[in-house]
Amino acid sequence: MHFLFIIISLIALLICNRANALTNYNDPSSQQHQNQHQLERRRNDHSGQFSGRGTWFEPGEGACGGAQANQGSMIVALNQEQYGNMNAVSRYCGRRIKISYAGKTVHAMIQDACPGCPFGALDMSPAVFNKLAAASVGVIQVTWQFTDGDDGGDSDKHVAAKHVVAKKEKAQHRTAKEALEAKACRLL
Repeated sequence: MHFLFIIISLIALLICNRANALTNYNDPSSQQHQNQHQLERRRNDHSGQFSGRGTWFEPGEGACGGAQANQGSMIVALNQEQYGNMNAVSRYCGRRIKISYAGKTVHAMIQDACPGCPFGALDMSPAVFNKLAAASVGVIQVTWQFTDGDDGGDSDKHVAAKHVVAKKEKAQHRTAKEALEAKACRLL
């Protein structure tokens, strides 16, 4: 009987360890995920220039509000990560940027958000995209930068605040996970 209890306990322990490993691997707050993200941001932030996927969209009423945009509007939608809270007007709304591709350059204004775009990416109105490439190309790799002063990077204060929030969230996650593990161990 004691032998059976030990075997069941070992199996439960192996299952718990496997579940923890999978949780950490898929967790966006994991160190591996954060390191990859920081490398990507450093690659973009050091020069004040960003790079990413460039696509085009049919503009309408953008996330920034204001006048209804159309195909002739010289506007872009900024990727979700740089835009920020998708339910609010971003601090980047109305900012002017210079976009480059294949030796061509065009200026535009941030007037919308692109929820499916990765960090550094821009979704451009047809008027902007067509100055860089034919619409039939569909996707291009662009570089871009702010032209109205601020380089768009996070201030030290903002970065510090994000780190405090991330640490609190990680501690809360760890505490909840530890409570579940303790409860599971009591059941054994």
